Amino acid sequence: MRKFTFLALLTFAIAALRAQDYQISFTGSGQSTTVDSIRVQNLTQGTSLTLNGSDVLHLVGVVGIERLTESRNHSLRIYPNPTTSSSNIEFEVSEAGLVTIDLFDFTGKKVGSTQNNLHIGTQTFNVSGLNVGIYTVRIKSANFIYSGKIISIGSATGAANITYINSTLKADETSKLQSSSSLVQMQYNIGDRLLFKGISGIYSTIIIDIPTGHKTITFNFVAATDADGNNYATVTIGSQTWLAENLKTTKYRNGEDIVYPGTDNTTWQNNTTGAYAWWNHNISWKDIYGALYNWYVISSANGLCPPGWHIPNNTEWVQLTNFAGGEYVAGGKLKSPRTAPASHPRWKDPNAGATDQYGFSAFPGGHRGDIGLLYGVDGSGYWWSSTEQSSTIAFYRYMIYDGGNIYGGNFNKSFGCSVRCLKD
Repeated sequence: MRKFTFLALLTFAIAALRAQDYQISFTGSGQSTTVDSIRVQNLTQGTSLTLNGSDVLHLVGVVGIERLTESRNHSLRIYPNPTTSSSNIEFEVSEAGLVTIDLFDFTGKKVGSTQNNLHIGTQTFNVSGLNVGIYTVRIKSANFIYSGKIISIGSATGAANITYINSTLKADETSKLQSSSSLVQMQYNIGDRLLFKGISGIYSTIIIDIPTGHKTITFNFVAATDADGNNYATVTIGSQTWLAENLKTTKYRNGEDIVYPGTDNTTWQNNTTGAYAWWNHNISWKDIYGALYNWYVISSANGLCPPGWHIPNNTEWVQLTNFAGGEYVAGGKLKSPRTAPASHPRWKDPNAGATDQYGFSAFPGGHRGDIGLLYGVDGSGYWWSSTEQSSTIAFYRYMIYDGGNIYGGNFNKSFGCSVRCLKD
């Protein structure tokens, strides 16, 4: 029986060692080298959280339970491990103060604890009196927290003991330590697709990743501010950098106002200069799905996109489509997976094929017809191309809620569609 218990425990330990236990840190480049905050979305599970820029994201299989590790965090060392009698734990202290060491059994019950005022340096304690099992040791102060696992194959029957051994003073070890406030857990299964939105002042950048180990994610911050002062998130897909949200400016790049016909369908229909609208003629929808522009705005010499950006032409849309696998699947890879009954912005159910594989995060702003009527918000998205077919017709791309395609088509230039800008 004892041999069976040992083998079962060893099997569990090996599985735990191979399980996901990844730490993700963040930095910036381009317009800013600092990161103020990060919005993390697990697109596979539909969960999200927000971190400070200095935080480290800790991806674990079960939130609240630290995975068994082989001391990849060099600030904590446990040896021997597994043990038959006792183990030493070594950890680093960056600032003198009260340090608490707690020991928990596999059920979460506290089986040992000690508190000590410790100096800066490497501290060594001994843990003994452990029966067979897997134990969690947690070490915390006002400035740090460490956690690790101890595998015991011993047969002690008394109480567990945590005993101070010695301290090696090292005044220069501060940089190796992790702040307790900076380690943020998120439940993660291997293969989950995560969307990271890094924010630094007026800049924001989106990165999609499927972590397979510890890493640092670098956000390349790019300026994308329109004439209204709206700041846009950006995303790099292949060799192209796109706005990761629909344009919503009410002004041309030169600061001139774009015409807003409001609910007057006749004015919209007869207008042969730039005009814009938004869903339900309610300005609150502008920030959710962006504005709808007729093609005369697109072609205006006044400019529409932020400085350094332009309206993509047909060739550039095709380049994006091909990179995403072709027109039969690209729509799904570019659509946000956010689906009703989630709040707006969202797609109607079933939002077929949606994975947002590259962070394009397409949402369906619908369109305004050439006679002024509004159609399709949350069911379809239409985006202008800068390529025209004739003096009255121009090309667009669209996606729908019940398919994974991205389609090409053409509209009368009086139609109103969403706009995505592409980096020059």
